[in-house]
Amino acid sequence: MILIRANRNKIMTQNTQDLTKFAEMLCTRFCHDIIGPIGAVSNGAEFLREELPNMQSQAFDLIEKSSREAISRVQFYRQAYGAGLKNSSASLTEAKNTAAHFFEGTKTQLVWEDKYTDMAPVNIDYVQKKLILNLLIICSSALIRGGKITFTIDESKFEILAEGTSVKIDPDVESALKSDSSEMVLDPKLIQVNYTKVLAGEANSELKMRHASDMLAFTVVKK
Repeated sequence: MILIRANRNKIMTQNTQDLTKFAEMLCTRFCHDIIGPIGAVSNGAEFLREELPNMQSQAFDLIEKSSREAISRVQFYRQAYGAGLKNSSASLTEAKNTAAHFFEGTKTQLVWEDKYTDMAPVNIDYVQKKLILNLLIICSSALIRGGKITFTIDESKFEILAEGTSVKIDPDVESALKSDSSEMVLDPKLIQVNYTKVLAGEANSELKMRHASDMLAFTVVKK
């Protein structure tokens, strides 16, 4: 377990080793989520190599589907975790399209109306965009049997609502999300939460959470 201290502008690490550990955990999370579709591509190639009867069509379908999924996930995590100019503006339409591709073919339906894209009189920067994408990750992980995620935004706040027949979140994760403490324990289970809370601090926003057996909602209010 490693403790780091976060504030609105930066993560204050105890030493370089702590910062390295933080990066390692984010990379581990990223690799965990893309290894599935990449492995499926490998399986499809193996089917073709063995020239199994009546398997070529299925193999091509598997490779095509899994390749699209891997590309979508890499693009999503590049925007959710990648570096950028903190004060630069970001596109709500691009965020919507990135999320839509991420959930395509899954049991999770994304509801993000066009009025909440660049058509809306709302501006976001790249930190707020990353915050939105990271909250989508947390919500999708809570939808054990799939469900629906709805995004809305106005000039003062945005909300992400996950609904399903089974919405579960680890007690330690829920406790970390609700905590107002600036000191956070870094371990693999909490890395996504820690990073999300840091982003909320950088965005100068208050993160509010509601949870029940059939829903999980995050409201992010600008201070």
